[in-house]
Amino acid sequence: ELLHMNAMEDLYVPDDRMMMRQLVDHLIAGRNWEYQVRFAAKDGRIIHFDAASAPRFSPSGKFISTICTLRDVTDRKNMEEALKRSENRFQTVFANSPVPAVIARLADTQIVDVNEAFVKLLGYTPEALIGHTAVELNLWDATENRPEMINSPLEKGSIRTFEVQGYTQSGETRQLLQSVELIDLGDEPCVVLMMYDIT
Repeated sequence: ELLHMNAMEDLYVPDDRMMMRQLVDHLIAGRNWEYQVRFAAKDGRIIHFDAASAPRFSPSGKFISTICTLRDVTDRKNMEEALKRSENRFQTVFANSPVPAVIARLADTQIVDVNEAFVKLLGYTPEALIGHTAVELNLWDATENRPEMINSPLEKGSIRTFEVQGYTQSGETRQLLQSVELIDLGDEPCVVLMMYDIT
């Protein structure tokens, strides 16, 4: 069946055909190429491949054909897409949660994201927070708890409800009940700090 098929029309997913036509131009020009492509299987499945193609020429230099090697990476692609969907759901929940929350890198405690509820609680803009640490900004007085905040998530995955004294941008004091969860963002260990204002 394959010997009588046209790869461009019968195998490649329609959205990839333009890219593959451009690839043929590169091959005719004598350039090897590595790329990703999707095939439509006979049973309707979409198969993802990491591919490499090399041109073949006659002794006179005329383009004859291409040799293509394919590695099936469908499982990896499906996992990447599932992870992306999961991360998108997490980001939606995080951004819209009424609970103030901040995400910080575990390695250096630098803030990488904050939600709107956190911004409203302490009065800082996201730009003033992201890229800095809570210590730099003096967001809360948690000297006694800081070792636990850093080490406990690594050991237990989370810690629950410890009290700290927070400071707004205008200098007001707030009593905060915090919880910490360990998460991975793009394979980078981070912590999510969630808090309630119990002032």
